[in-house]
Amino acid sequence: MTRSARRLGGLLASALMLVGVTALPTMAVADAGRPVAARAPAIFVDSLSFVVAAISPTLVTATGPATLTISGTMTNTRDEPLTDVIARVQRGDALKSPDELAAELASPGNPETTWSDFVDVVPLIDPGATVPFSIQAPLYGALRDTLAVTEPGVYPIMVNVNANFASAPSQNGARIGEVHLLLTVASIKAPQSAEPSDPTQPTVPTVPTGPASPPAAGTRQGVNLVLPLVDRPHRDPTGAFFDDDLAASIRPGGRLDAVLSAAESASLIPGATTLAVDPALLEDLTLMSTGYTVGPFVLDLTRVEAAASTSASISTSTSASISAGTGAPTTGPSSTTSSSTSPSSTSPGPSTTGGPSPVAGTMSGSGGATATAPDTYVPVPGPTAVPGTGTQSAVDFLARIRVLAAKTPVLVLPYSDTDGVAVVRANLTSFLTGNIARGRTVATDVLGSAANLVTDVAWPVGGLVDAATLDAYRRSGQNAALISQDSLKATPTAATALLRTPSGTVDAIVAAPGMPTGAGAINTLAAATAINFFSNISRSAVFAAERQWQPDSAGLAALSGLLAQLRDAGMVSGVDLQSVIRQSPAGEDAVSYPGSAAATELNPDFLERLQSDLTTLSSVQAVFTPTGTVAPGDQATTAPGDLFADLINGVRRQASAGFRSEPVAANTSMGAIAPLVDQVEAGVWITPPQGRFTLTSNSSPLLVTVRNDLPYNAHVVIRFNLLDASRAGVTIDNNAVRDIPAGRTVQILVPATITRSGTFTLRTQLAAPDGRLWGAQQTLTLTSTAYGAFTLWMIIVAAVVLVLTSARRIYLRGKERKLRIAQGLQ
Repeated sequence: MTRSARRLGGLLASALMLVGVTALPTMAVADAGRPVAARAPAIFVDSLSFVVAAISPTLVTATGPATLTISGTMTNTRDEPLTDVIARVQRGDALKSPDELAAELASPGNPETTWSDFVDVVPLIDPGATVPFSIQAPLYGALRDTLAVTEPGVYPIMVNVNANFASAPSQNGARIGEVHLLLTVASIKAPQSAEPSDPTQPTVPTVPTGPASPPAAGTRQGVNLVLPLVDRPHRDPTGAFFDDDLAASIRPGGRLDAVLSAAESASLIPGATTLAVDPALLEDLTLMSTGYTVGPFVLDLTRVEAAASTSASISTSTSASISAGTGAPTTGPSSTTSSSTSPSSTSPGPSTTGGPSPVAGTMSGSGGATATAPDTYVPVPGPTAVPGTGTQSAVDFLARIRVLAAKTPVLVLPYSDTDGVAVVRANLTSFLTGNIARGRTVATDVLGSAANLVTDVAWPVGGLVDAATLDAYRRSGQNAALISQDSLKATPTAATALLRTPSGTVDAIVAAPGMPTGAGAINTLAAATAINFFSNISRSAVFAAERQWQPDSAGLAALSGLLAQLRDAGMVSGVDLQSVIRQSPAGEDAVSYPGSAAATELNPDFLERLQSDLTTLSSVQAVFTPTGTVAPGDQATTAPGDLFADLINGVRRQASAGFRSEPVAANTSMGAIAPLVDQVEAGVWITPPQGRFTLTSNSSPLLVTVRNDLPYNAHVVIRFNLLDASRAGVTIDNNAVRDIPAGRTVQILVPATITRSGTFTLRTQLAAPDGRLWGAQQTLTLTSTAYGAFTLWMIIVAAVVLVLTSARRIYLRGKERKLRIAQGLQ
């Protein structure tokens, strides 16, 4: 069975799953003249295409309109004009079960139980032209003149459009388009009989004017709308805001403002809303609310040294952690970055007038925690940073979230809405598990103890997940997951399913894709809800909007209006996710990750870059980790805390699914790592040698001068190019770790064994204890006048060979002379 067929088959069985189309598919079938029974044999496919904009009433009730109105636009897809366009609405018999509804949705029939009169729509539609339409049909009255509704139910209906055109088989008109919809009737007024004008004819019902019929009996359905308050990261790994786009999004009229407004709407039925929030967004808003800048940070080591000398306690900035550091001294190697110099000491840091951070001690680069100066670098805005524009908007937006969180469940996503499947595939599972834990902490700190946080339900991006990722969620304490039916192997038959993983079982909430705000989607939702109600089938429905959802105010108003009507009719009530989980699952199922979903994940090359940057930062951190006993009070020897902890957390933030469709922003953000590493490495460097060195013995050491301009002791290895050493006949210890005190220049004698004399060059470079090369290379020019053991042996061997050769030559000459004398030759 294909996946699309499974989607259709599970439409009703898995929590009112929705066919997300503006209108059901249409077929253009010829109709010779207006009588339905007189059909022309020709079939005209795609003569018209339709967009249904509104259907009123969506739910027929005793107090609602007595006329059905369907409006939208139609487009002539033929290459000839359509003239005298007319239309009517036809109704079929009531559908009796969810299965019949599913069959009607899959293959719409030709409803002919009754129909309204044809009405004029438009006199002419030119080829390719689009025109508006509005078609009305009385809901009550006589058969063959109205839709003649007499009792609650779900009815198939069809808009039948006829027209004339040159190539038609006759000039009596032909059916050139159909729109298939559903008419959902919750209650009607009791009809009154009209006296027939002809006594031989039966009495026919007229428009009802009597008392309302009692509500139909059935089983109430639960409904929940999951609204995502999610955006891509706006801070780079150093914590600096690299754009101010978030400010625009939270202002009135912005996308996130629209999402929050939808969740705040008083028209939504109580208990029917869940707000899904990315904790990294909460963190960004908190930073913005206390004043922030937009632009790169730089590293001000001068501030650290000054604070360390007085042991003063400082509050780290409300912006983010480490970024490009101070440059090397003017006598050292030049930096490779544009931010190679520290900002002036007068460069103001972010405002902290907002009082203690509500996320103290937890936020990556937020600086909410207070730290003693020797234990941290102090990031400050660089010379190109500008004040952010969203401070007051962030204050207001956070206040609204906190008010809403006290009365509406908040589904806590992993920190930065991690692209779970992508990172697990890339063997970066710790990105997901670590960010789940971090997300809980940040959300709790920002929203407070009064917030109704849901921390044990996972919601993978798009509701799609594979088995390994689901297990990672499970091992992180998320025992339930909001899953799309496209991520299940079997066709779902209920709102929940049980999924088994190596670490235990997961309760799956089967979510309908998208938010039903289009006219066609809302029409189908009304029918699916009612058919379950009338059939006494209890199936909760959870609708989850896509992550970057852009709310449609008119569509949301229509949806909330429908839900309110269904509630008033006794058909639905709000249900929270925990209540859905407690419903009995249909049975065990297994996840099936769609192959097409892999194409939308974060690029594997980008994730490999993140891993490489983390490895680099860990290596740099190791340079400042003490290798021996630390003397009490020795601030320079004491390890500088987790020097790069905030930065490492910042890198993990970059695994956000929000970067899936914005590679430029992703690469811009990650570009902050290399300048930082370059600047820190520039603080510990080999000074350029002056002139050449003369070695006078075979064990003469090599002199290397190392300068440490950082306020912490560094532990590095001096590495020599092995190919250079081999050519020069020099053997060197390339693995010894050297301690370089803070703020000192140290001359280091590197033991070496020289086996030949002459002039040669050796390239040398620092390395971290793990072997990662550090900084730029320097070249030593050496002149050796020493004879090593190998050279001496070569001389001795050469001398012996020379003596033996000379002796043999003398012997041969003497022997030859004697022979010549014996032969009488001179």
